[in-house]
This record gives sequence, structure tokens and C-alpha cells, in this order.
Amino acid sequence: YKLIIHDNYAGNTGYGAWNHGQPESGWILDTRADDAVRHGAINDVSIFNSSQVIREINNTSKGVINHRCAITINSGFDGAVLDFRNANDDSVVRLETICGKWQLLCADGSYEAVFDPAGEVRFVSDFKIDLYGNTLRLIINDKVCGTYPLATAGVNSNIQNFRFSSTDSGKIYFTLGLCEAYVNY
Repeated sequence: YKLIIHDNYAGNTGYGAWNHGQPESGWILDTRADDAVRHGAINDVSIFNSSQVIREINNTSKGVINHRCAITINSGFDGAVLDFRNANDDSVVRLETICGKWQLLCADGSYEAVFDPAGEVRFVSDFKIDLYGNTLRLIINDKVCGTYPLATAGVNSNIQNFRFSSTDSGKIYFTLGLCEAYVNY
């Protein structure tokens, strides 16, 4: 197996580098909608732009990626995004808060509700992305949501980066805690 991401923003580690966009942090910042990305958080104050924090990885087109991350939604709800993109910058797996629920992007561009938070604000998401079988097994807060097809197929089912972001229309403040990923573990 190979560890491809391991960060924890619950403590002070990495804050300074992330806050100032320093390359040694390993994260790329796009803060067009943010009044200030700080302490592992996105504070999206715009309904016209999104903000995102991107972690590039070596392009992975074979095997299984196990990814776990924890986020806390501090205010707002709709507009939080956890997104795995390919080399063409297309979403392979995109989990988004829409209409009060976590929803998954389908291959046809529609969204399917996969988790009703019932008032919860802290989420631990476990993604098992099987690039051989072109499937995702999703668990949120220890609840098995199910196994779903990826939003892409064939040569487009590869992972180039992970994004923690807001949507263009959402106004939301949320933080990223633990974020780790393994390939073929």
C-alpha cells in the first residue's frame, strides 16, 4: 500500500502553511469566495464564487483508494463539497450538501441523496474508490450509505486530486479535520 495523503488540521500542524498558501503545505488554495482561509477552514461569503483547497496526488488509475476525512459545518449547510477529480479535471466522486442532505454526483449529472444528517454538524466520511470495478463504497458517521458507480467510466476513472470546497452559490463556513488516503491498502 502507499500513503498518499495524511494531514490533520485539528491541531496546529499545517495551519500556517495552509493559511499563507505556502507550497510546503501540500495544498493549493483558491480563495476567491473566502474572506480568509484559516485554521483548516473555508468561510465562503460569496454567492458568485467558490473557494477550494486542493491536494494533488500522483495520478492513480488502478487499484483501490481508501480515503477518510472529517469535516465540521460551522454555519450554513448547503454548499460543502468533497470532490475527487481526474486528470481532465472532471469529478470522479463528488459528495455535496444539497437541500439539507449529503448527495452524490451520478454519471448522468444528477445527484442522489445518500445521507440525511438529522441535525448533525460533524461528519467522518470513508470513501472506498475501486478504480477496477468503477465503484464507490461510502460510509458517513459509521452508517453504510451504499455502493455506487463512479461519475466517470473507462480511462476517465482516475484520481488526480482531492478537493475540499464550497459551491459557487453556497454561503458556508466549514472546517477540515483529519484527511488521509491510501491506495491499494
